[in-house]
This record gives sequence, C-alpha cells and structure tokens, in this order.
Amino acid sequence: MPELIDLIVIGGGAAGHFAAAELMRIRPHSRVLMLEKTAQVLAKVKISGGGRCNVTHQCTDAHQLLQNYPRGNPWLSECFRSFSNSDTVRWFGARGVKIVAEQDGRMFPESNRSDSIILALQKAVHLPGVEIRLHTLVTSIRKDGRIFRVELKSGEQLSALCLLLASGGSPGPGGMQFLSGLNLELVPPVPSLFTFNVAQHPWAGLMGLSLEDAEVSIPSAGFAFRGPVLVTHWGFSGPAVLKLSAAAALELNACGYSFRFCLDFLPEISTRQLEMQLAGQIQLNPRKKPMNTRLFGIPARLWDQLCAESGLASYHNWAEAGKKSMQKMVMLLKNKTFQASGKTTFKEEFVTAGGVDLETVSPLTCESKLHDGLFFSGEVLNVDGFTGGFNFQAAWSTAYAAAKGIAARLDAQS
Repeated sequence: MPELIDLIVIGGGAAGHFAAAELMRIRPHSRVLMLEKTAQVLAKVKISGGGRCNVTHQCTDAHQLLQNYPRGNPWLSECFRSFSNSDTVRWFGARGVKIVAEQDGRMFPESNRSDSIILALQKAVHLPGVEIRLHTLVTSIRKDGRIFRVELKSGEQLSALCLLLASGGSPGPGGMQFLSGLNLELVPPVPSLFTFNVAQHPWAGLMGLSLEDAEVSIPSAGFAFRGPVLVTHWGFSGPAVLKLSAAAALELNACGYSFRFCLDFLPEISTRQLEMQLAGQIQLNPRKKPMNTRLFGIPARLWDQLCAESGLASYHNWAEAGKKSMQKMVMLLKNKTFQASGKTTFKEEFVTAGGVDLETVSPLTCESKLHDGLFFSGEVLNVDGFTGGFNFQAAWSTAYAAAKGIAARLDAQS
C-alpha cells in the first residue's frame, strides 16, 4: 500500500500554496504533497496584473466587496469574515512584502513585481514537511473509506487522509474529468472576464482611444456597467466591458458570444438634457462648424467619428444643422450599438465561471458536504470576481478557511 500522506494538494497555484502555508503554520508536523501538472508553479501569479500581481482590493465595506463577485456572493461572506483583504495585506507584510493601494483601490506589491508575491509564497511552503511535484497529472480520485486514493498519469497511486482541490478554473467540462469518481455537483465552466470582438470593426481606426466614463449595456441580458472603456483594434475592452462580460458570462456563453451591446458616452446626462444642449449650439455658435465644436469633453477623434456618422460633419455651421442629424447625434452619444461576434481573453488572464457547486461546500471550512476530508480553494469553486484583485482575494480567503478545516480534520483523525 502507498504511504499515507496527511494532505494532497492538487494544483500549484496561489490557492494551493496559501493553503499549504497556512496548514503548516497551524499544524507544523503535517505532511503535505502538492501536485502541479505543468512545469511551473504559480504561473498565473506571474502574469497577473501585467506582471505586477494585483494581490487584492482595498475595498473596506464588506457588502460592497461582495458585490464584485457575480458568482460567490453571498457564500464568500463567511470566508471574508475569517480572512479579509486587510488580513491579506498583513500576511504578506509579515513576510517582507509591503502591499500598497493605487488610486482606484487595486493593491500591488510595492516592488510592482509579481516575483515578490511568488517568492513569499514559495518561502512559506519551503518546509521539511512539504513536497512539490511538477509534471504530475492526476487522472482519477476515489474515496476508500476515510482515505483518498489518487491515481497519476504515470500509474502511481497515492493515498491521503485529506485532499485539497486547488486546480483553478477549467476551459471546459473535460478539464474536471479527473473528479468524476467523487460524484461532485459541478456547475459547467464558462469563460468570464473577456473583451468584446467586433467583426469588420467600424471603429478600428480609433484603436487606443480611452473613455474615462461610459456605460456599456447588453439589453437582451439586462446587464449594464459604467466605467472606463477602451477601443481596441478587435473591439472593446476596459473595466466596464470586463465587468459586463463577467456579470453576463452565462448568458453570453449561451448565445455563442453573438450579441448586441450599447455604449452611452454621456451616462451623467439624460437624453432630454442632451437634446437641449445640442439645440442650444444654434444660438451659442451659429456660425461655427459642428466638427470644430467639440462638446461634453468627448475626445477629438471620437467627436469627429460621431459627427461623420450623424451627418453633422457635412454642415457648414450649426445654424444649418438639420433636425435628422441632431437626432442621430443624440442617438449615437446615448445608444451607439455594436454587434459582438466573439471574445478575447483579457491579457492572458483566464478566468472561469462555474466549478464545484457552492451548495455542496461549507463556507466556514471549504470542506465538501459530500465527502469528509475533501476541501476546495480558489477558482475550482463556482466563484469568480471582477478585475481589481477580487479573484486573488477569493483564493486567499478560501485557502485560509480550507487550511483551518484541514487542520481540524487531521487532528480529529489522529
């Protein structure tokens, strides 16, 4: 029979490392084996935040923090009470990594290098009781009484008292096939946090244009978000678009990522107010060309584009502007519509909605309600957040809860 290990961690990412580190802090005599299927641990930490690692978010209001999780709210509230974003800052600070906030609330290591986070996590698990294996693919898991039997692609069999699934999100149901022997309740994974592709993009010439405050909506799905929007050569990106993609992840997957979305460039102004202000240009600037009268702080390139599309560019001055062109400009400013025809992953940061059904997991310990000794942390759960450090915070908090639960389970079995 294979040697009995206290804990096998499947997944060498942020959640797996954090849980292993916390278990060893709580229960230093534990024996932990971490299995990573690729050649490198913490690969997602490495690329996060453009290589800076957006560790968490500064948001201090518990209710507001939970609103940043399309899946996981309110289940995460128990985890956050046990280990908050302030605890994250203290945890890394105690290991020599100062975490600082930017103006928008995102928090990064002061070094602005993800290597600082990686080194802190690796040092925390670099202990005699912890072993990490790379290039180790798990093919099946089964429960044999109180023991977990883990089979590897190599044919090797492993046994453990507790098992932590920290394998991250999956691009499709096939990525979770190795869990079939446990008969878990799984929510089919679908992509989250992506940008919108527009075929034969009519605004490709505006590539690089950034709007500080616009509202993006998908009327058919009933979702809308306001914030910065970026025009790209393939479509649209930026925080408002990414939040929208996460909130509507299930609906957009169902329609094959073919959908209409609308942009409101002046969300703080009503349609009626806009009509009055445009009409007022006839009295204020009757002899000026509409093209030369950039209004509402709209970037010059965008104003030129909108004037051209509305027909205002063809008029010599505002006094000659036709009613139809004025109405068209109002529509373009408040409800410019595009047809999306696909998605693009945001900066190689793959995030999924879906995973282990939260109804089957204790929020206090992240232990399965179906199998004693089986724990989960990170994105393998049906938890995902917006950009801004929220997904990492969920990883730290669920890993902390799991570590406490694992320690208690091991003590009870010893």
